[in-house]
Amino acid sequence: MTDLIRRLTAWVRLLLIPRAPRPATAAPELLPTPPHPEPAPTPRSRYGLDALLPLAGEATRPVRQYLIAHEQHSRRRELLLATLGVDTPGPYWIHGMEVAR
Repeated sequence: MTDLIRRLTAWVRLLLIPRAPRPATAAPELLPTPPHPEPAPTPRSRYGLDALLPLAGEATRPVRQYLIAHEQHSRRRELLLATLGVDTPGPYWIHGMEVAR
């Protein structure tokens, strides 16, 4: 056991004792670097090109998404019922298929 303690203290002592500085060596000769190429232009979105123009209120129509979702739901329900043979009041053509008349 004492031999192990001596070995550990000798090893720690080697780690803690400062070493003599190494002699300075000449810096390696640097190779000339080639010139950097020009960076590529940053891509622009084609959707943002008209962002600077004001938006005309007459040109757009307000859309209520909840009404569109309700209409789609009712159309799909009517189409499903039509395929089962149940006649429901509503449009006669749904998703390109003729339903009960």
